[in-house]
Amino acid sequence: MTKKLVLLVMMFLGCTLSLMAQNISGKVVDEKNNPLPYVSVVLQSVQDTSYVGGVATNPEGLFALPVKAGVEYALSVSYIGYVTVNRICKAGDIGTIVMKEDAMMLEEVSVIASRTQHDANGYIVNLRSSEIAKGKQSSDALAFLPGVSNEDGSYKINGLPVSEIYVDGVKLTSSDELKNLPADMIDKVKVNYLAGSNQNAAMTGGTIEISLRQPPQGGYYGALTGGTTLYPSYGFSNENIGGIMYYRYKNLSIYDNLSLNFNQPEETAEQTIWNESTDLRTEIEEETKYRGHTINNRLSLTQQINNKNSIGASYYIATNKLNTTSATIGNNINAIQSMIDGESEYLDQEATLKYTSILSQRGTTLDIIGDYFNRQSDNKSDYSYSDNTSSVSEDESSLNMYKLSVDLTDPRSQKLVWKYGASVQYITSDYTPTLSTADGSDRFQTSLVPNTH
Repeated sequence: MTKKLVLLVMMFLGCTLSLMAQNISGKVVDEKNNPLPYVSVVLQSVQDTSYVGGVATNPEGLFALPVKAGVEYALSVSYIGYVTVNRICKAGDIGTIVMKEDAMMLEEVSVIASRTQHDANGYIVNLRSSEIAKGKQSSDALAFLPGVSNEDGSYKINGLPVSEIYVDGVKLTSSDELKNLPADMIDKVKVNYLAGSNQNAAMTGGTIEISLRQPPQGGYYGALTGGTTLYPSYGFSNENIGGIMYYRYKNLSIYDNLSLNFNQPEETAEQTIWNESTDLRTEIEEETKYRGHTINNRLSLTQQINNKNSIGASYYIATNKLNTTSATIGNNINAIQSMIDGESEYLDQEATLKYTSILSQRGTTLDIIGDYFNRQSDNKSDYSYSDNTSSVSEDESSLNMYKLSVDLTDPRSQKLVWKYGASVQYITSDYTPTLSTADGSDRFQTSLVPNTH
């Protein structure tokens, strides 16, 4: 009897596991029934459209994604040059998905296909003198790459947010730096499907590595960009200007990316407060004006020691200053009358030192990276009220991070890459708030008159 009970329990567990761990699988082909490799396949929840999983099809056009049994998922299959296919499906083999060519994108996809080399970790695409890169900024051109999308300024690879973006081996602090970089300055782009060995692959997606065209020895090239946006009816204006310079002296490369941005938005609002018991109506008008500017600059130097070894250094600084004026005015004596003047200043600094060495002919690479990051902020707000009282709120904060990482990448074949890595980091932070009022109290002035809404 005992043996039978154990057997039944084991059978039950086996059935439970098979129900919990199932796949949605299928094959992607073109209209001529040819398999389409490296197509982006993304699963989302039908209920809240949250990300469930993503993968690229293999060279035979096949894919498989683990899912829960009996649950419906939204499947999206996309590839540059083809019309995106969307389906609602459950666990199991969903058969063959036929993708139709997009006539508007045929030229781009043929260029990408002819310039792409795939490996086990992702792919490398050559964009030098490509039609795709002409007339675009790098921030726009990246969205043309297989499996890469740009959603509200956030890049994704196969539906998962990109963890890091590099330009000539230097990690970008913000993807906004790409808006100032013309795409025709790009030589190659490497897209890695998975996160690096020193990152949490369960929480972050892959990486994008951009290599710029190197000028000849003793030569340089650069670009100037600028633009303005104006919406008078909305009280919004934005002006920006930027410049990039890339200079090479013997085996030393110098890269500088500078951008300035000015913005002056305004907001107005009106609201009516009605007290039902007294039939008192209070009209309140609010007006807020913003005046701000940001300055970003990255300076990078790379020394090629020999064919297998190089060392690079980078310094990034970003400042952001914003002045805010807000006024609230009511039409009766009991209404709120207030004025707020705010000042905010932010400073980001990052210094990076990187050593790269190619250890074998098959491309085994060692990267040693030292990184320092500092962020400082200073916020101050002055509050004044209709009864001639005032309050001041101010806070200062500082964050420092020191990080050292060592990564070893060892490609074994076109389908297999070993990655090893270790990292250590030290973080310190400080926050100092300050609050004062005209009457010496330890809190802001508040109204003693109750409001009924």
